[in-house]
Amino acid sequence: MTGRDDHAEWNSPPAGQPGQYNQPYYPPPPYQQPPPYPPPPYQQYPPQQPYGQPQPQYQQYGQPIVIPIEGKGVGKLAARLNRRTLIISPEGLAHEGKQGAFRIAWPELRRVTITTAYHQDKTKVLSPKIWRVRMVMDAADPGFPQRHPEIGTLQGKYGAPGAGSYGLPLGPVPNLVGPLAQALTTYGRQLFGGVIEEGPVIGFSYL
Repeated sequence: MTGRDDHAEWNSPPAGQPGQYNQPYYPPPPYQQPPPYPPPPYQQYPPQQPYGQPQPQYQQYGQPIVIPIEGKGVGKLAARLNRRTLIISPEGLAHEGKQGAFRIAWPELRRVTITTAYHQDKTKVLSPKIWRVRMVMDAADPGFPQRHPEIGTLQGKYGAPGAGSYGLPLGPVPNLVGPLAQALTTYGRQLFGGVIEEGPVIGFSYL
């Protein structure tokens, strides 16, 4: 109920009850969507490796190739007595034996070759070929002899042409020519001069 000036008035309540105030009607405001919020920046992490597997933290290099110097027959017996081994690795080549050892890095060498030759008794009808195998190493600089005095006795010997060249006799081990050539091709390709077949030789030296 309103008065003459259109203002709300108290209704006339029944006797004994408080009067009620007529609330004016206000329509509710339209619903508004909250402003979109950009997603928080998440830090990107590399995927985790499965538990128990090694983490790739460094580059892996090839494994050294170990070649025991062991032939057949007398050569096999001599190898067991001397216990010599060639080790071809990404860093260089090494020789370990009962009478001494040496290690040479690839940059110290200019060339490495394998030479083969054989002895054969022509006076016999059925005479087998007895092979000898050598590895010839040519030094890359004049300071090589001072750095490697342990192989000074090999300079200019066992097929080495002269000063600055070293011949390592391997004995009657033709079965090692293939593995040794493969190892030198794998790790010393830039220096490997191949296998040189010298044919028959005269004499009784099998080194």
